[in-house]
Amino acid sequence: ALNCDPASSRMACLLLDGKCGMTLNGGRTWQLFAPMGRNWEYGAVAWSDPQARAIFADRHESGGEKYVSSDAGASWQFIGKHPEFTSLGIFDAHTLVAGTETGILRSTDAGRTWAKTSPFHPVGRLAVYFKSTTYWLAKEGIITSQDKGATWHQDGAALDAGWGPLFGKD
Repeated sequence: ALNCDPASSRMACLLLDGKCGMTLNGGRTWQLFAPMGRNWEYGAVAWSDPQARAIFADRHESGGEKYVSSDAGASWQFIGKHPEFTSLGIFDAHTLVAGTETGILRSTDAGRTWAKTSPFHPVGRLAVYFKSTTYWLAKEGIITSQDKGATWHQDGAALDAGWGPLFGKD
């Protein structure tokens, strides 16, 4: 899976087979992630950090194993098996969100504990940070947060979509 910063040319490649890594300069150079066997199903990167150090990822064919990195993928910390997490978001090395069938869960301690913060049902795999707001595609429509996932608000009507939102330059 690719995770692109909508505000720049930075991107992370979280592949299930092969080498994984990220570029902070539009592909001119790459920093490799520590290998994790078959690697990743998908993952969220905290693009609000210029160095993109915090990553929250789902390991491929692992029964729901979730990992975080606070050093841009140089190392990974297992935070638990969470097959109920169907989508992910990250704000910084400590603040994570996960979408489930019953709503949104949030952790402020790097995934050690979780609390429900919203009844919305994310269907987009990743929460997307863009210009101080985080956007997430949910069954109810696009939802947004401006406080690191503590609260969520609905923007518009329900959509029949599975990917997004996507942003252009402005």
